[in-house]
Amino acid sequence: MTADLAWLKDVLDGLLALSGFTLAVIAFYKGLLEWRVAQRWKRAERLDSFIEGFEKDEMLRLACQILDWTVRSVDAPGGQGKVSWTSGDVLLALRVHYEHPGVQYDPPQALIRDALDRLLTFLGRLESAVTTGLVDADPTLAYFGYWLERLQSMDMHTNHDPAAPAAMRHYVAAYGDARAIDRLIELADAKQRAQGERPGAASRAINGA
Repeated sequence: MTADLAWLKDVLDGLLALSGFTLAVIAFYKGLLEWRVAQRWKRAERLDSFIEGFEKDEMLRLACQILDWTVRSVDAPGGQGKVSWTSGDVLLALRVHYEHPGVQYDPPQALIRDALDRLLTFLGRLESAVTTGLVDADPTLAYFGYWLERLQSMDMHTNHDPAAPAAMRHYVAAYGDARAIDRLIELADAKQRAQGERPGAASRAINGA
């Protein structure tokens, strides 16, 4: 074999090796892209499951109505007839039992507490899912941010008592995972700032009461 042919063979071998490496890189990045797309779909499916559970749960629906209405009468969960409340009932329901020995909660107040406790448990699970990456933060906060705002600002009940936000913060600190809810609020505020919006009243943290 002449020197020229040997050189040509070396060049061709090098090109073949390079093309094989290039194809391997392309296959790797294609697989990585497909994996990322699959993970994104899985996170979206998990978020959809959270939303579906949130919307179907009668107690969670009641909790949202309590946060969103000053005066309301609705069908109680589980076919328990009607439940009616005013802002006064909500504020009385927020009393922390161990700070009021012998306190009695009438049926609407007891149901309000049960609904809010269900909401606090749900928000704790939601924060865990966001923090661990099981769901994406942006679409999660886009959907649930409104209820975080109502929970923290208590703006549907401040006309009755300006101390309503402090009462709710105290209730959450006593019965819920205040740190988890704070983290959700911080993420929601950061999202608003990134979009050029002013963080809402929910920016006051539970532990910052």
